[in-house]
Amino acid sequence: MTLQHGRLTLELLADLAAYVPSHNAVLISDVHLGKGAHFRANGIPVPDGAFQDDLLRIRGLTLKYQADLYVVGDLVHAGHNEEWKHFGRLQEELGVRVTLIAGNHDRWAEHHAEELGVHVVPHLLLDDILLQHNPDDPVPDNVDGPLSGRICGHKHPSITINGPAGQSVRSRCFHLQGSTLILPGFGRFTGTHRVEPGPDDRIFVPVGSEVLEYADHSGSQ
Repeated sequence: MTLQHGRLTLELLADLAAYVPSHNAVLISDVHLGKGAHFRANGIPVPDGAFQDDLLRIRGLTLKYQADLYVVGDLVHAGHNEEWKHFGRLQEELGVRVTLIAGNHDRWAEHHAEELGVHVVPHLLLDDILLQHNPDDPVPDNVDGPLSGRICGHKHPSITINGPAGQSVRSRCFHLQGSTLILPGFGRFTGTHRVEPGPDDRIFVPVGSEVLEYADHSGSQ
């Protein structure tokens, strides 16, 4: 699905990512590499291997579009872990530029990203759209030029869609709240936060291999 956001034309992808043709860039957020390992280290039994699916999806996206990768915060979850090393090997194999807009979980990554060739910034301007991890944070004072909106992560939005027979399904989604587009959490092991869209919000839901706009807010929870 194509979405015009300021001067940026975005392709919203069912793989929980957005593609920006004018910058040849794939945008994702909230991968949380190492979250499963962190839980297991603290005695919480969770399945292993979810990160491999995340890395395969990243690989597929960057190869399909031959694009640079922008992670809008929370690439890693907590400290040094094997999943980070696997990501580094993938980045080296692909040879693409990776830019991390630092999130609240990325403090460790900021000190070790350089060895993997990952460029870390606190925020980033693409044309008139600001990439910033937390939508609740104010726009930084040092951003030059007028903004038309932002692209953020952090919230891991999802929506519950109710069917006519009483069935329901919960899906990750893109949430356009005013002039801020909130990306879905990319990591398979990343939890979600159910959103309650306002009347002027727009919700975009992955359905099969495409993304569709969900307009019936009265059926959401």
